Amino acid sequence: MNLPKKVSVSDELHTLELAVDGARRLAQLGEESDEHETRRLQPRIGAILAVVIARLHQFDRVVRGEVDPADFRAPHNTVEEDGEEEREEQEDGEETGDLRIEDWPPDKLREHGEDEIERAKALEKEAKGIR
Repeated sequence: MNLPKKVSVSDELHTLELAVDGARRLAQLGEESDEHETRRLQPRIGAILAVVIARLHQFDRVVRGEVDPADFRAPHNTVEEDGEEEREEQEDGEETGDLRIEDWPPDKLREHGEDEIERAKALEKEAKGIR
C-alpha cells in the first residue's frame, strides 16, 4: 500500500539551517586562512547560499499555492503519512507537531495547468499587441 507523501516543513527548514551554518563556518575558516585559501572558499560559500535562496524561493511558491508540493519534495523533507502525525512534547507539556504540506490532488493539478495555459495565452496576446 502506498502511503500519501507530504513535505515536512520542519525537515526542510532544518536542512536549510545546516546549509547556512556550513556557509558560515566556511566564511569563518576563510577569515583564519591565507588569501589564496580565502579566494578558494568564496565560490563554495556562494554556491551554498545560492541553493538556500533557490529552495526558499521554491518553498515560498509552494506555500502560496503556485507550485505542487510534489515538485518540492526531496529525500530530506519527505514523510509518508499513515494518519498519525509524530508529536513531540515541549518542556511546558504542550504538544507540538510538524507542519506538513500535501501534494496536490489530480483535480488541483488540472486546474492549475488550465490556469497556466490561459495565463500564457494572455501573455502571448499582450506581446502581439492584441487585447
